[in-house]
Amino acid sequence: MTDGIPGEPAPTRTDWRVSLIGGMRREGPWTMQPRTLFLSLVGGAHLDLSQALLTSNDLVLTVGSLVGGVDVTVPTDVEVVVQGIRLLGGRSVEPATQPTRATLTIRSYGGIGGVRVRRATAPAKA
Repeated sequence: MTDGIPGEPAPTRTDWRVSLIGGMRREGPWTMQPRTLFLSLVGGAHLDLSQALLTSNDLVLTVGSLVGGVDVTVPTDVEVVVQGIRLLGGRSVEPATQPTRATLTIRSYGGIGGVRVRRATAPAKA
């Protein structure tokens, strides 16, 4: 096992979360890896990034669930891009209100449940 090739970017770690019934909830101080994947039959993802340590300027959250949406609170300086297909459920994204320091791409796939992105009241500390 090696630490990588000198001069090459470090490999990106994917944080996997799997729940058959129930959801994923993260809030308070925590570390968000560059790639996060959440899979669930029933249950959504509820993430509050307002106190999170963002380990990259380019973050990807992939959520797959039969029933359950995505509810994310982000700092005012994080741009959000929503991709994917949901059969029933809408998209609501509050725009960034400050120059952006990071981009969060939400890839959401599933049956029932939408995507809602809200802004935290104050920007997170870098």
